Amino acid sequence: MDKIVSFKAWIFRITINKCKDLLKSSIFKRVVTNSNLLTHTKSSELSPEMAIMKSGEEVFLSTCVLELPIKYREVITLYYYDELSIEEISEILKINRNTIKTRLNRARKKLKALLERWR
Repeated sequence: MDKIVSFKAWIFRITINKCKDLLKSSIFKRVVTNSNLLTHTKSSELSPEMAIMKSGEEVFLSTCVLELPIKYREVITLYYYDELSIEEISEILKINRNTIKTRLNRARKKLKALLERWR
């Protein structure tokens, strides 16, 4: 059994070295990197793994936002999730603009502390 494992390792090493040689060769650089083949192979969509990671991070962030006190949660939600301006939030909540800015700043700090605590 040891001979099979070492044979596999030997074959893998030969394959890796041959691939490296091909990548270093001038013909590969001239033909592949100058062609339009590489521009058509890239996708603008996220890979399935990245999509799952992103959705997991969004759920985690939403959970942390929900743990904030209500006065900070509402300004974060209105500003980032509903994409309202500070002036619009001020009109909705009937609170001074500077108070909204202060609450946003404090909410960001609290949210950062929550995120660091759980990671």
